[in-house]
Amino acid sequence: MLNWKGICFSPISKVSNRRVSDRTSRGFTLIELLVALAVFAVMSAMAYSGLTSLLRVGAGVEQTQTALSELQWFWVQMERDVEQAIGRPVLDEVGVSLPGFVGNDGASVFLELTRAGRLNPQQRTRSSMQRISYRLEEDKLIRSSWQQLDRGGEANEQNSVILTDVLDVEIGFLSQSKRWKKQWSGSESNMPRAVEVTVDVAEWGKVRRIFQVPPAS
Repeated sequence: MLNWKGICFSPISKVSNRRVSDRTSRGFTLIELLVALAVFAVMSAMAYSGLTSLLRVGAGVEQTQTALSELQWFWVQMERDVEQAIGRPVLDEVGVSLPGFVGNDGASVFLELTRAGRLNPQQRTRSSMQRISYRLEEDKLIRSSWQQLDRGGEANEQNSVILTDVLDVEIGFLSQSKRWKKQWSGSESNMPRAVEVTVDVAEWGKVRRIFQVPPAS
């Protein structure tokens, strides 16, 4: 078709452009929406599964770190106590004399000793020695300490759970003749050469350490 200036206009192109415009403005069909929702649901499920796995791994790592910190702190405390043992006898609550260093494999209280090196940052008038014991109650390993050596009816016992999830504890004592024993009850002049401690922890299994005992002075 020609206009008055001779320029040709095509009515077919106008119809084609109108169809493209109608197709563009009509939006999504129901099938397209359903497909989009299905894809979104699958991606959401995958993201949630990955996040759950990540959180589970993070919780497991934190639990392992806590268990390792507990075990390391137990060994630090045990090392300080055993390597500063002095074998000084004490009197219990009813006045019975207890050896300075005593232990029994298989007993609830498997180790009790007197140690030196008790810190006194406030310079109080008190002894630098301290009575310490270790015992296993159910699955908890408990360290007990006393403010004074000779208790005299006043226990002043302080207990702290130092290790959890403990399945078993084994202890052995190396005599001066280099023989291992399961029990030890000695005086100040009769101290073992070393102490072997094995703890069976749920997270790590059996872990063993040997500590040297200072010679009796």
